[in-house]
Amino acid sequence: MPNRVLTVVGVFLLAACQASASQPEVPESAVTAIDAPTTKPSSPEPVDGLPPEVRNLAFGYWEAFNAYDTELVLSYLETSYREEREENLREEIDRLSTFGVKLGITELSPPVIAGADRAEMFLEMKEPLGTRRIRMGFVLVEGDWMIDFAEESGL
Repeated sequence: MPNRVLTVVGVFLLAACQASASQPEVPESAVTAIDAPTTKPSSPEPVDGLPPEVRNLAFGYWEAFNAYDTELVLSYLETSYREEREENLREEIDRLSTFGVKLGITELSPPVIAGADRAEMFLEMKEPLGTRRIRMGFVLVEGDWMIDFAEESGL
């Protein structure tokens, strides 16, 4: 899917890199991070017949992203999606780390069944350039839920 949320993050980071290329280097101690913590919902109960692991998977993924833990981020992804996105994810997480950017994530709608062995949910992502609506997809693989896409979604 071409409209991946991470591509959006990459565009922000590319713009930030280009802007910083024409400015003098700023010492790391002077960098201010956008520290918008993830907001987990209070209910750990299954939603629409789904186990809480689906919701936990979504928030764990973004927490790993904010911790700049590339290997953990990749571990949440379904195999073909991981293979498709790995190189870009490594670059994007490296850029986020370089600029000290943290993404704020809030649940907009709980996970819902989206087909056989499939689920999806909507999140709000706050990043330095604004707020985006993110649609995440999940697939059940050999008894484990995995992320098989995360993309920006129109309102």
